[in-house]
Amino acid sequence: MSEESKNLKYVAKPETISSLASLYGLSRTTLRKNLKKLQLLPKLKNDGRYLFTIKEVQLIIEHLGEPEKA
Repeated sequence: MSEESKNLKYVAKPETISSLASLYGLSRTTLRKNLKKLQLLPKLKNDGRYLFTIKEVQLIIEHLGEPEKA
């Protein structure tokens, strides 16, 4: 594996709450609670949608940091 591939960061893409939770090594419930504590849930407006948009994923990353399992 080259040095360049080791330093790759997570590239935001549409994600479900489950896939984001697995990237952060959390359960869906824990991730949702963290988003609620950070007051991000009202900003995310994920009402009835299956995926978070790229902008929403970027907002989550901004507040929670880079996922460990990128």
